Amino acid sequence: LRKIDVERGRNGNITSGSAAASQAAAQEAPTLLSLPPESYPLTHIGQVGAEAFWRYLIQDRRLSEHEVVSHQMRFALRGRYRNRVIVPVFVGEQLVTFVARTITKVDVPKVLRPEASSPADPLFNIDRLLPTGEAIIVEGVFDAIKVGSGRAVATLGTRLSTDHRILLRARGVKKVTILWDGDEAGRHAAAEAAHQLHGALFETFLALLPEGVDPGSASESEIFYALLHAEPVQTYLSRYVSEQRLDNLAGIS
Repeated sequence: LRKIDVERGRNGNITSGSAAASQAAAQEAPTLLSLPPESYPLTHIGQVGAEAFWRYLIQDRRLSEHEVVSHQMRFALRGRYRNRVIVPVFVGEQLVTFVARTITKVDVPKVLRPEASSPADPLFNIDRLLPTGEAIIVEGVFDAIKVGSGRAVATLGTRLSTDHRILLRARGVKKVTILWDGDEAGRHAAAEAAHQLHGALFETFLALLPEGVDPGSASESEIFYALLHAEPVQTYLSRYVSEQRLDNLAGIS
């Protein structure tokens, strides 16, 4: 695994091949970001002091030990990121931000990110994307890991930006499938993102999960079914607009 020197704020800077393309596409961060010094790496199930964090990742998030370790996840017991799992986000092998997700039900907000993040919008797992010319776009880091590190990237929210499209192009992506949350807000955001991607000449599809289900909580069969029945953007948008009109008419009547 790539080693990160947290104390000095250094990380590996491999820039060959497709990693170099990703790094060139990303805007440079004003300062070299480092992971919180009060955090510790998650190394193995049964790790002393990290039992609650492993329980959250294995039982609640249904991740494997390998997925946790290979994504260089960390945990914090004190400081700003207390009771949070920290997931690094790399672009072009450079740490550009991280996601700190609480493991409790009382800490707010659920997700924190560092103020010193890169000004460019990153895509989680962009460096791990296989050179197939295809990508599945999800919202969160755990969604991307669940769907598959070699084929899914996360926008860290429901906003798709120009930076995201540049990163996808730099990785040679031509076909995208949007797999966002199955609630109304997720479907609306997916429709907007699909319209943008289609306008940027990506071959665009939308995969729908059941109402209230997100990729991180979906079963493997639900994800498989959604991807198998993904709709071309034109089909989805036509149906979505028709459904919205019917809802509006129902509201008026």
